[in-house]
Amino acid sequence: MAARRNAAYNAASVGPAHADEPEWSQSTQPTLSVRKTYGAEMNKVNVLVNVNREAAILAGRKQYGKTVVDIDPADLSEEQRKTLASLPVNENDCSNLTEVSYKSPRGANSYCHVTKKLPPIKDASPESIKALLDAYPQIFLACVAEEKPKVAEYKAKEELQQAEEAAKKPAIELWKADKLEALIAKYLNSDVHELIGKKLPSSLATCLIDNKWYRFELPISDERVKVRIDEVQALNDAAKVYADAAPMRKQAQIDAWVTAHATDGQRRRFARGLLPEAEILNGMCDTVFGWLNEFTRFVKITDAEVLKAENDDDDIYDSEADACEYESKEATKATDDECNKLEAIERAVLTEHPSAKTTLTNHNGGLSRNNHWSVTRKSILVETMVGEIKFARHYACP
Repeated sequence: MAARRNAAYNAASVGPAHADEPEWSQSTQPTLSVRKTYGAEMNKVNVLVNVNREAAILAGRKQYGKTVVDIDPADLSEEQRKTLASLPVNENDCSNLTEVSYKSPRGANSYCHVTKKLPPIKDASPESIKALLDAYPQIFLACVAEEKPKVAEYKAKEELQQAEEAAKKPAIELWKADKLEALIAKYLNSDVHELIGKKLPSSLATCLIDNKWYRFELPISDERVKVRIDEVQALNDAAKVYADAAPMRKQAQIDAWVTAHATDGQRRRFARGLLPEAEILNGMCDTVFGWLNEFTRFVKITDAEVLKAENDDDDIYDSEADACEYESKEATKATDDECNKLEAIERAVLTEHPSAKTTLTNHNGGLSRNNHWSVTRKSILVETMVGEIKFARHYACP
């Protein structure tokens, strides 16, 4: 009976396939083995066992717990050697005889690590180790038998899931094809200029089948997509060349203004590289907004105005107590006079420079230590882009 159990155990999963080979067949390359181990001590067969505390005490032993024991396989029976050879080996090259270990399948690529206790031993003697080696196959087979229903259940679930997924696959593939085609159509129908500098589109959509998420990325292998990508790339390259030349165009714009509008003194300083850019841009701004000269320029709020509004007549200025702060933002209210002024400037803009933008702006100033503004007034901001330079100027309102 024991022989049949051991044979079934060996067929199940443990024990090498070399048991019936003659001893010399394990070293068919003696020269190579000798060269590898020459001058060094060969490893011994070590076994890790766990001496039971209660069993050790009852037997009058003073040592218990896990311990490593050298064992000579020659002292074991053939069945015991097969079991020893099948044991898992830890990182210290010790065969683990502390428990029965079994990897129970839970599907095609997953396992559940199942362990069972071995009979308690009172010491780490050869007799105790032999007893564990004799008990191991029966406990292992019992573990396998216990796990069989669970293995069958998981296998049945997996097969059912695979069958369901196979049945849904045509519908999912059709749905995905429709979504992908819609994404391609959206890309092809987009204005090519709007695609410059943008990444290839990808869309995250929710599949109505099982509420699963699928990501759809534009297939660059599609011939229609390839043509559009080439078009976008060509425009993108042209846009980059144009952008890289912006500093040169700006300098040419400045040179042209200096030649046409600068004073003699400004030209001489410009030729020597001594004319500040701020002065140049201010002069260019005068030229650009020359058609608004009939309107009064806006004057910024000053610290002196804020201090005067606060009735601070002290001659001594305290940089902390008298510190001022300011803000400018688009106005949300206007009087009739302010609205009339805004419309007058807008009419001039529409006539002379339709691309310019006008904004009614509110300016506030006050002491930092206060929670209110001391001085408030409005301006009309006019902004326009000429060549490579953006110009802006505030006009008084009203």
